[in-house]
Amino acid sequence: MKQSEKLLKLKDAGTILITLGIAIMCLTPAVMIAREVYDIHAWLTVWRWGVGIAFSGLVIRIARFLWLW
Repeated sequence: MKQSEKLLKLKDAGTILITLGIAIMCLTPAVMIAREVYDIHAWLTVWRWGVGIAFSGLVIRIARFLWLW
């Protein structure tokens, strides 16, 4: 596999992680309300997981950009 193909796969992985993290952050309140879980600490924990996943994807994208630059 060529270096350019590996870098394209990294871009895709970063995009998937960012999208997944944002989806977790946006869907957390709806899922918690639907399950009648009103514990703010549980909501914040899941929301932080989403932030962490999205941030990991962003770090991959930035690292890839800096490598190509």
